[in-house]
Amino acid sequence: RIFVPVGLGTELHKPNQYFSTERHWSEASVIPQVWHETGVNLISKWHDLTLQTLITTGLNSEYFRTYNWVATGHQKRFEQVNSDDLALTIRLDYGNAKSGTFAGVSFYTGNTTGNRNNSNKVSGNGNLTIIGLHGSYTLNNWLMRGQYLFGQLDNSQEITNANKTTPGLKPGNFSQLGSEADASFVELAYNSQHAFNLSTPLFFYGLYQYANPIKSVEQGNPTSRFDKQEFSVGINYLPNKNLVFKAQVSEQVYAQSNLDNTRSFSLSMGYYFSI
Repeated sequence: RIFVPVGLGTELHKPNQYFSTERHWSEASVIPQVWHETGVNLISKWHDLTLQTLITTGLNSEYFRTYNWVATGHQKRFEQVNSDDLALTIRLDYGNAKSGTFAGVSFYTGNTTGNRNNSNKVSGNGNLTIIGLHGSYTLNNWLMRGQYLFGQLDNSQEITNANKTTPGLKPGNFSQLGSEADASFVELAYNSQHAFNLSTPLFFYGLYQYANPIKSVEQGNPTSRFDKQEFSVGINYLPNKNLVFKAQVSEQVYAQSNLDNTRSFSLSMGYYFSI
């Protein structure tokens, strides 16, 4: 059981490895968060370059949804995982994510129809392709991180029509399923530990997030209902290496004209331990 190294969510998912009060919603709007599958991973290293090549179980298009694209296609609901369709992931990194300075690219591809429990409802293979760019840079007390994800799904309209008949779902849940989706975030943080003469880190940060799980559709015009941006500022205080307290103020901006912008305030506490 291994992490699928697409984007930064599987690399930096512990509470003290990201600044927002929750893991980045932008990433969770398009792909599974802290994505893990059963498979094999070949890791090759040469100087500061690291290449990962994975063959893993694929996603199940039966659970793709309008509002978060393929994220809920992760097969973790049941004891049995369908593996008729496998996926290939390739990731190349320069530098070291744990040190704070690195950059990389990831590529994921795999069919999704074969893993459906009712595969006869979709004749196409539902091939999914995701490309990710990511990086992090540290300079003295400053740290900047960011990523961009772009995905393409074949036979999205056919999958939409098949999923409309899923038992227990209300009509309209599958108005559209994106043939393309994208998401990104950029965060900049400053460690003010020395400025306030503290013994442990105190970060002030700014964060921008964007996601659109319905960037394009096979038929008709894509809805802008889930096209969303968020601007945030906040603080992280780490009294020790295992504990972090967070506070964040945010404003959400919606592309759909009849949706008003919203504001939010959030607090969280994270505790990290290793067995």
